[in-house]
Amino acid sequence: MPECTKCKTDKSIDEFYPRKDGRKGYHSRCKKCEKAKRNKCIKDRKKRMGYKKQALDIYGNRCQSCGLTNLLCLQFHHRIPNIHPSDKVYNYITKNGRDKNIQLFCANHHILADIKDKTKELLDVRGV
Repeated sequence: MPECTKCKTDKSIDEFYPRKDGRKGYHSRCKKCEKAKRNKCIKDRKKRMGYKKQALDIYGNRCQSCGLTNLLCLQFHHRIPNIHPSDKVYNYITKNGRDKNIQLFCANHHILADIKDKTKELLDVRGV
C-alpha cells in the first residue's frame, strides 16, 4: 500500500490519481490531499485577482503610454527592479495606493520600458 507524501497515511492505490509519467504510475499525494491543494490554489488565485482588479482601478485601468484598456494585457512595471516582489505588488498597491516607482503598461510598452531600464543600467555601469 502506497503512502501519501502529504498526510503520511497508507492508502489503497484507488485513492491516488493515475500518473503515466511517474515511476510508480500514480501521484505521490492521495486524491483527498490533491483536491485540498487544488482548492487552495483556486482560492488563492481568486484572492490575487481581486487585489489585481483593485490595483488596476487605482491606476486607472489603462496603459500609461497608449491608453489600452484591455485588462488581460495590462501589467505593472517596477521602475526600480525588485522594489516589491512581483507576486505581492497587487496587495502592496491596494494597501498603499499609487507608487511613483510602479507604472501600468500594456504588455508591449512593459517590454519597451524594461529594455529602456536595462539599457540605462548598462550605460550607468560602463560610465557612459
